[in-house]
Amino acid sequence: MPPSPPPGVRIDRLADRNHAALLRFLARYPGALFDERPTHLRLWTGLASGFFNAVARAGWGPDSAPMAVRTIAEDLSSRKVPWRWYLGSGGTGEDLVPLLKAVRLMPIPSQTPMALDPQPRLLARMMATVRPVPGLSVVEVRDPETIRDWVLVRAVSGDWMERTAEAWLAMHLSLGLGSGEPLQHLVARRRGLPVASISIFLDEEGTAGIYHVDVVPEARGMGVASWITAAAIGMAADRGAERIVLTSSQAALGLYRRLGFVAQGSFTYFFDPRLGP
Repeated sequence: MPPSPPPGVRIDRLADRNHAALLRFLARYPGALFDERPTHLRLWTGLASGFFNAVARAGWGPDSAPMAVRTIAEDLSSRKVPWRWYLGSGGTGEDLVPLLKAVRLMPIPSQTPMALDPQPRLLARMMATVRPVPGLSVVEVRDPETIRDWVLVRAVSGDWMERTAEAWLAMHLSLGLGSGEPLQHLVARRRGLPVASISIFLDEEGTAGIYHVDVVPEARGMGVASWITAAAIGMAADRGAERIVLTSSQAALGLYRRLGFVAQGSFTYFFDPRLGP
């Protein structure tokens, strides 16, 4: 039986707050619009990826929610750029599902928020379970060449269109790649070729969120995902993270549980199928 969440800690809320903080950070992109209200949070960059155009949280009452959802959805979809509406069980928004479906948005399969306590003893136990992958090296992303490798892995893994890859490259070149930034990236190379990517975002509450764990198809099944995730956990711990969170697909739950993560709640997003995710 997997371990239970720590008493008094809502993993899904930690994940929701870290994601909201990441959206605030992405608003540093030149020309981005960011609007945060008691009812919701909204980021718009105009880049061709739903990750960079998003609505999160929802605090409307039952009388005002239908009109608010319809107005926001019509406005964002009219801009002809992919966008997402995030719903996490750690905040409000579960009752928005029928409203989002009513405006013809589609959900991705629900994901599971998970958390890890990066105590040295637990990290040592985790590292003892992760086997090195022959020929694999993990490097920090510090220059345009390496961020291009990071984007390449994401594009190949997700079968992206060229404009989507260009959007991700533009965003992360604009944010900066310095070691002091709260958003960090790692790339794994095998025999000189980029095969895996991962990102870490450390918020002001001391929570490190792990994002964008991708492995190219030809490198899957070798333990690459475990190795690069362990490297990211170590990096977050070295930066003083008090806890580490991520959201997992159903297929990856076993991997993260073996690394020591515990689960609680749910997380998903809706998107306009006419524009893509």
